[in-house]
Amino acid sequence: MSALNNYRTEPLSPFYNKVKVRHSNEMYRLLAKHLPSNAKVLEVGPGHGHFANKMREVGLDYDAIEPSDYYRLNLQERKFSVTEEPVPPIKRDNEIYDLVYASMLIENLPSSYEAAEFANEAARVLKPNGVIALIFPNYLTWGRFFFDEHYTHSFETTPRRVAHLLNSQGFEVLQTEHTIGWFWIKGGLFKNILRHLMNISMYIVHTPLVRWMAEYSGFGEIHWKVSKTFFESIVMLARKK
Repeated sequence: MSALNNYRTEPLSPFYNKVKVRHSNEMYRLLAKHLPSNAKVLEVGPGHGHFANKMREVGLDYDAIEPSDYYRLNLQERKFSVTEEPVPPIKRDNEIYDLVYASMLIENLPSSYEAAEFANEAARVLKPNGVIALIFPNYLTWGRFFFDEHYTHSFETTPRRVAHLLNSQGFEVLQTEHTIGWFWIKGGLFKNILRHLMNISMYIVHTPLVRWMAEYSGFGEIHWKVSKTFFESIVMLARKK
């Protein structure tokens, strides 16, 4: 049995669940213009299933790979098509999907080699002009918290690094959005200013002095949750050439 079979996270609060539902709605709006009306979707690592719910709501053909027994069985009970297998490889036929979707997955792969293999496999299972959508943390602003936030974080993800990876595996990057946590997808002048201000504050929050003060004053857990909630993430869409 793989260690990932036992993987689970703490239950989402009602507020955070609503945030994730809104995030999935915004992701679909961002993706819809790149997809046919009868798109076939593969999600790798669906977790709680917010994006799966959105795909069912809009009537798209949805398939998923989830190594965690906890999440997979929950999704299967809700009648989603979900299989268990390590990724990469992607054990699917060639050129059958219009979208491969992976949220907070690629940073958990052991190295750049597995990350490139995943992108290569995504290109293989995508139809011509198919789209890959990746959501990942920005190591440039997370710094050392990238490793402290989760024990599985191994492949350091930055916008330029992931774009280079995708280009090397036959993709053309269509769109890159910088966001704060799960709170929005599309940027704009106000949101970009807010993002930069939040990133500046996070640099301060992540300094050894602030971490030390939080730990020894009994606010270590609050410090960690603030850092986790207001992180910068990247949404990157790329098309198979």
